[in-house]
Amino acid sequence: METITAGEMSEYLGISKFTLVHWVNRGVLKPHIHAHGRGGRRRFSFKNLFMGMVVVELHSVGFELWIILDIISSLENYTVDNLNKKVLWHTKAETNIIDEGELIEQLPTFSGAMVINLSHFLNMANLSWDGNR
Repeated sequence: METITAGEMSEYLGISKFTLVHWVNRGVLKPHIHAHGRGGRRRFSFKNLFMGMVVVELHSVGFELWIILDIISSLENYTVDNLNKKVLWHTKAETNIIDEGELIEQLPTFSGAMVINLSHFLNMANLSWDGNR
């Protein structure tokens, strides 16, 4: 599996390396390969990049890291392919992942919810990943 460095990851996400390390240490982002021992380097996969883009978006609209961690953990059991054409919606009570087609049917239940089109972030991650390989 192809991976990228922490420097590349922070560059793609538009955040500092310090912020990336902070998010990793808090468990918000989990590298594909953890740094072990002196001189060990973290490596990040395409799914890590996708998850990082979602974290950046949530952080930019004011979500606290503990809430972001809860939201991100709901994505961990999905493969990247399974997240295509999916929408994540989050309320104070719950986080759900549904098909894009179900969004219109369930709009009345989204009052006060944060809705994220995951396909958008997959496309952004693909552009970053493919454009720099």
